[in-house]
Amino acid sequence: MEYVISLSMVSIVLLLVLCLYQSRMIKITRNYVQDGLAASNLAAAIIDLAEFGISHEILISDEVQAYEEFRTALRENLRLDEHEVALENSLLKGQIRIEDFIIYNVENHLIYQMGRKNGAWLAKNCLGIQGNVRTPDGTLIESTTIYSRICFPIQGWKDQAREVTVQKSVDVVTRE
Repeated sequence: MEYVISLSMVSIVLLLVLCLYQSRMIKITRNYVQDGLAASNLAAAIIDLAEFGISHEILISDEVQAYEEFRTALRENLRLDEHEVALENSLLKGQIRIEDFIIYNVENHLIYQMGRKNGAWLAKNCLGIQGNVRTPDGTLIESTTIYSRICFPIQGWKDQAREVTVQKSVDVVTRE
């Protein structure tokens, strides 16, 4: 009887340790991806210098070039191949999907949105007044900001894959 109780206790402790380990690995991976996403957003901040010289506003005018810079930086930061699949020695495993890449330019106190959402290019449109609009992750837009969201699989216990989404907004003007 004592043998069964002690074996049950050891099993419970092992399951608890396994769950804690899995939870910690997800948190480490999420932080790693958020850092890589923030750096990739900043790499995409290709400022229109001619516009800056005229209006003194920091704007990103070429969303296609910015998106390509973002993808290149994301591949480097997260150790992905040219198809956004994690390399063998990466912390991530499998295919990474870029869900959203949105540029919020602030021009004359108005916020204009452009970029890609769910794989389709967005038409440039005005969303509202500076300081009254937020990105999908809740960041208040005070100056030109880039928002991105990616999804990727995480291997769980017993090889069960779980989809994880990470999003990040980066203000390309304000220093934090």
